[in-house]
Amino acid sequence: MKSILVANANAAAAKKIAAVLRSAGLPVLGIAVSGAKVLDFCRSHGDVCVCGGFLPDMPVRRMTELAGKRCDFVLTLKATEWPLLQDVNALGIRIPIVRADLIATVNLLFSLDERPSLMVRKKLESGIEDEKKVILRAKELLMQRNGMNEAQAHRFLQQKSMDAGLPCSACKGRPERTKIREKRGKTVKFTKMQGIGNDYIYFNCFENTIENPEELSRRLSDRHFGIGGDGICLITPSDRADAFMDLYNADGSRAMMCGNGIRCVGKYVYERGLCKKDVLNIDTLSGIKTLYLTVENDEVTQVRVDMGEPILEPARIPTTLPEILAQDIQANGTVYTVTAVSMGNPHSVIFVDNVDSLDLEKIGPALENHPVFPQRVNTEFVQVISPEEVKMRVWERGSGETWACGTGACATAVACFLNGKTGRKVRVHLRGGDLTILWNEDTRHVEMTGPAAFVFDGEISL
Repeated sequence: MKSILVANANAAAAKKIAAVLRSAGLPVLGIAVSGAKVLDFCRSHGDVCVCGGFLPDMPVRRMTELAGKRCDFVLTLKATEWPLLQDVNALGIRIPIVRADLIATVNLLFSLDERPSLMVRKKLESGIEDEKKVILRAKELLMQRNGMNEAQAHRFLQQKSMDAGLPCSACKGRPERTKIREKRGKTVKFTKMQGIGNDYIYFNCFENTIENPEELSRRLSDRHFGIGGDGICLITPSDRADAFMDLYNADGSRAMMCGNGIRCVGKYVYERGLCKKDVLNIDTLSGIKTLYLTVENDEVTQVRVDMGEPILEPARIPTTLPEILAQDIQANGTVYTVTAVSMGNPHSVIFVDNVDSLDLEKIGPALENHPVFPQRVNTEFVQVISPEEVKMRVWERGSGETWACGTGACATAVACFLNGKTGRKVRVHLRGGDLTILWNEDTRHVEMTGPAAFVFDGEISL
């Protein structure tokens, strides 16, 4: 197979495409953000396959000449929608440059396993009449293979073109509805998932691009006027792991790590076919985490996460406390004894006699924003039941009280052991369910085991 050069005027998009192609095992030579760079690569490397979109400094005629001489040139609609991954062999087909208003349909045909190269050539030769023929063929495929009626197929193609911001002269119609949809913006799919009650809204960013996730998280997390959740999670390509977890809290702040969220990411990545491995590496803002999936009948029933070593140095947590163990701080006129731990995000653990009697809405904000924690802090209130069992409630920074917190359960297990409350392995009871936490004596890593579940799928207009 030829080496692949990813060409796109948007460098970030080009890198994302390259990462996806490499994860599929394809030989990516590099990226080019201009036509001049494409020509340089072709001169120095010879026979390559250039994959990407229109480049502002390279006219279509020059690109077409290039496609017929030194390389194959495959043109796609969007950097984030890589249809040719559905059919790796298509990368070896010579496809001329085509007009952008037909690309949406070409992409559709790729997704339906229909090779469009001949149709594209006809389009170049014959103009609008062939475009209509291609649209009609796309409608037929949608009706035959997807069970749509003619009106549904028409609307599907129309919406696909609008989502891409492209004209499609053969599928125009109902301009009033088109205007309404344009005002609403593009529609994207989402999945609601929960890990023992810690619920997030997940987006597959191998297929979609989410703009302004901070604002979107605030809007969608609202349990009365949105979808409802503790935040949103973007599952994106990573150039050093199987996927990257980009998490945002309900208040729009970006989260470093989430133990319950990463188990859901593992289940999603496996069951939705992004990566069919029972050992996954998921990148986060606090580093790469390794997930060990328990799979039964192709369904992930449990996920064990290697959460890494706990951070116990005050400056790295970060906290201005002189020590991490059993330090007294005052909030709302009450003295609390806290143990500070970081699991990639800061935690303060407070031991109490009865977690159920606490008014977290009153005391949680004061502790979250306490000045000894310059980046705010997640606070765990822990009732010790036995040397192997504790009960916990949590106030998370940016989200308030949640039904569960995986990193908080890990921090709790570490704090329990350091304070002589439990052994290294402990079962943590949270409002949403149970987690088993082990602080491995040999590796010094904390291991978290628990379930993850799909709640529902949906679509929303952005």
